[in-house]
Amino acid sequence: MADEDGPRARRAAEAGPEAPASRPKRFLTPDWEDWDAESGSSPDSETTDPHVRGGRFLDDAPDPATDQPAWPAPAPAADHVGRHAWAEAAWPEEADQTLEQPVVQATPIATPASAPRPDWRPIPVETAPGAARAAQVPSLGEKRRREAPALPTTPAPRSPEDRHEALVARDRVGRSVAPGTQPDDDWTDVPLPASAVPPPAVGQAPAPIVVHEGEAPLAHRAYSRPSGDTENEDTLWLTRRPTSRAAEDVREAASIVTPVSVVSAPPAAASVTTPQAAPTPVPTPVPLPTTLPPSSDLFTPWPLIPTVSPTSSATAESPTEAAETEPGDLAAPRVAPWRRRPIQIGAAALVVVISLVVGLLVWTNRGKAPTASNTASTAALVDHLVTAGQLDSLGLGSWAEQKTEPTVTQDSSAPLCFVAAPELPTPDVQVQRKLTATGASTLHRISSYASTADAIQVYGLRLTQLGACSNIPAYLVSGAKVTSLGDNAVAVTAVIQDQTAQFHTVVLVRTGATVITYDVAQAGAQVPYEKVLPLAGATVTAVCKDAGGSCSASPTATTGVPPTTSVPGWLAVSDLPRLTVGMGRWNAPPPKTTVTSAGSACENVTFATVAGPNQRRQRTYLLTEDTKAPKNFGLDEVILDFDTPDAATAFANQLKTSIAECPTRTATAKLGNQGDVTATGPNGEAITGFWRTLTQSTNPTTAYSFRLGVAVVGTRVVYLLANPSGTFDYSDADWTTIVARAGQRATQNS
Repeated sequence: MADEDGPRARRAAEAGPEAPASRPKRFLTPDWEDWDAESGSSPDSETTDPHVRGGRFLDDAPDPATDQPAWPAPAPAADHVGRHAWAEAAWPEEADQTLEQPVVQATPIATPASAPRPDWRPIPVETAPGAARAAQVPSLGEKRRREAPALPTTPAPRSPEDRHEALVARDRVGRSVAPGTQPDDDWTDVPLPASAVPPPAVGQAPAPIVVHEGEAPLAHRAYSRPSGDTENEDTLWLTRRPTSRAAEDVREAASIVTPVSVVSAPPAAASVTTPQAAPTPVPTPVPLPTTLPPSSDLFTPWPLIPTVSPTSSATAESPTEAAETEPGDLAAPRVAPWRRRPIQIGAAALVVVISLVVGLLVWTNRGKAPTASNTASTAALVDHLVTAGQLDSLGLGSWAEQKTEPTVTQDSSAPLCFVAAPELPTPDVQVQRKLTATGASTLHRISSYASTADAIQVYGLRLTQLGACSNIPAYLVSGAKVTSLGDNAVAVTAVIQDQTAQFHTVVLVRTGATVITYDVAQAGAQVPYEKVLPLAGATVTAVCKDAGGSCSASPTATTGVPPTTSVPGWLAVSDLPRLTVGMGRWNAPPPKTTVTSAGSACENVTFATVAGPNQRRQRTYLLTEDTKAPKNFGLDEVILDFDTPDAATAFANQLKTSIAECPTRTATAKLGNQGDVTATGPNGEAITGFWRTLTQSTNPTTAYSFRLGVAVVGTRVVYLLANPSGTFDYSDADWTTIVARAGQRATQNS
């Protein structure tokens, strides 16, 4: 391509004898027309010696210092033809004339070697490329530059199936999208393919809409009323006129009381032909009922209009048509049979609902006296509540009444271990009074029920709640059987092991249809049963006649095991005392028939597979809400049933011998303290057993502590295992009590 700004273009524009004959110096590409043929070989001549240097340009004088040409010798092309457009034409004749400026030689500036240049500055060498820039605090733009580039939006797939697959793949990738926004893809709103929508179930597809020809399409109706006798009885059509519904009720009543012989069945053709409009008769007033029928006729329809005499079909229809037509209506249609059945069903349903409501009210208020009687009985029960003077016999100081409640609500104070139970019968009257003294308190409650059966049900549930006492972290110290006090009586003593221990003595009594509860609490020491029973005896004597139950003679208490829990035969969570004062709560899941406890490895048996027991069960207890307890601290209880008492005793002796010989089998085992267990069951059963402590080392730096306990009662063996630490452990006395309590509880499911 020719150089439009070259000398050839200027020469063509300045044609004449004054045109320059040579190419300007500013072009670095040499021109062969300026070649000095006399200085050496010409480009057209062949040189045999490859080391002979070629000629030079006419205007390129040799450098006087090196004797080398200022312009290097070019390498001509093979055909000795120029490579530019200006070599295709001949140069003008005046080749010796030029307008070029003489070459100005550059004079170097002499700078002393010792004096540094003022514009020089040191450039630090970075240990790694970009280290200095990375050390700087990046700006917002730099942060965005460093972020990974966003993935480009892919084009839309070509088919709906490909689009569906792309949507699924994008969801799998999990690209985050701001809440409330949509992805940026322009094809995500494309509907799914038809194959992705399941077809309707068989029999549920709607009927196709029939398009009628004409100027305007007819409105489509999804369901149409059948004609003739094919009308469904459950189909109910409501009229738009509010006044027609009352007329329909009247017609329905007329259809009920009218004899069947009066209305004759229309011929078959009448179901498909349109009847002619009848003349409007004069409306006749119809009397409506003002009172309900007797209770014996609740399910029997009563007449709303007089019975029409059987004269003819037209005569029988005229009262109905007269009732249907009202002033202002041109004509009213005849009452169809398909409208009568829903009204009959609705009327019967209304009567049933009314009867059920009345029966429910009667059943709820069964056995209840009028309001005046209830008020009198409430006042009588309040008079029977314990007074401050009567509590002086406890010897706990001066008592004062704090609160008397004629009606006990869910916000009222409750005796210890009592839990609200919605399934319990509601008492007719329930009153209570709370009295306080220095460091003591008494809560007295009297509950009167509609029947003795209700009182027995309430007493049984309260007895179970006293035996477990699991609603609060408490420890059951003991239980007691009470005799000569009402029909049934029991007592328990429990303690809340806080910084200041609170002991509660609770006495529960039932006499006839009345349940009486005493809860006497004292800080630091328990109140003996013998001091509370006289107070309960006085209350029973005051109410036993009206309650229809036994009265009180000289009640006595026999200390023993707390009442049976809802999980009989096992330790209750309140049978295990706290280890840290004011902290800790025991929890236990239901027992299971699979034994997983491995023991302490000193028993030399596997409880899950050992021969002899005909039944084996296990329950695990865990201590929570105690920050000082070791990790996974708890207790395992395993119950093994044998065929005979001798087999149970032999197995317990085998365990005792194996544990004593454990150091001879395992060098890392070390035995600790030991003791015997002797107790009596709630029915006088003899309970024997033993307990022991030991440690096992699994490595030179780790040792595990165990507390073992075995109790034998009849054909049953109870095995206990706890995993304390050196600083968190039961005392020997407490552990002996726990093993004895486990043996006593094991007798309560027989």
